[in-house]
Amino acid sequence: MSKPRQPRHRPILFALLLGGLVTLAACTTVPGPTVPGAAPGQQDATETVPVESRDIVSVVALDGTVVANPRFSLIAPHAGRFTTRSASQKVLPAKSVVGWIEQDAERTPVTLPVEAKLVEVAANIGAHVPAGLPLIVFQASGFGLRAQIADAVRYRLLDLPGTARMQIEKGPGPVPCPVLGGPVEEGEGVSVTCAPPGNLRLYPGLKGIMAVDTARATAALALPMEAVAGSAERGRVAVETSPGKFEERDVRLGINDGSFVQILDGLAAGDRVRRQAPILPTSRQR
Repeated sequence: MSKPRQPRHRPILFALLLGGLVTLAACTTVPGPTVPGAAPGQQDATETVPVESRDIVSVVALDGTVVANPRFSLIAPHAGRFTTRSASQKVLPAKSVVGWIEQDAERTPVTLPVEAKLVEVAANIGAHVPAGLPLIVFQASGFGLRAQIADAVRYRLLDLPGTARMQIEKGPGPVPCPVLGGPVEEGEGVSVTCAPPGNLRLYPGLKGIMAVDTARATAALALPMEAVAGSAERGRVAVETSPGKFEERDVRLGINDGSFVQILDGLAAGDRVRRQAPILPTSRQR
């Protein structure tokens, strides 16, 4: 029995959305030299790659569904005391300042990204709140693209930017899509919503992809991800100390684009590391 064919349009959607920021090399593996007599594709254990300077854009692509009149929460941009001007349920225009976070005599405004109706104030007015806490719930008029955030990428979406891009499957796009607030808990998962342009012909239930630029780094020291063991903030590499000799070293990691990861500390430009990442010890081995 033949297997059902996978739709061919999804890779195209991803390529369009990423807009050249992440190349197709991020989705493929290029085999290195093979060890004589080894199985095909096995890498030479002494092959090295250099630490080099490059621009990195961290992009997360999420599967989404079009919803009508989406609700969203504005979140605290940093820790501080939360104040708001009004708790009345009314429609406010885009770019309205709906609250502030005060800390160390500084006052950071909380701004509405689109025209929306205030539903409720979720945080205690006058209370000291942590960064990322939902403050005020709004409801937008029109459509939104709502995407579930997979566990593997939630950490990368702690600080959402103000914009994303979206593409409807077999439909319009890619187009800018302002992010509505921050990640919100929904059932057993976490989701984020963006607002497509009002001139698009949409209806609830359409499927699409949301691409979010989570961070950018210019002229950053970087290594191929395959050369680094670990994730998030800490990693380990095998540094070449002399031809064919290596020592493992801890490094501090920054953002990644799916192909390269930023090295914040532990290595210098021109250092060479083994292409094959070290094997991290398991909990039983520690």
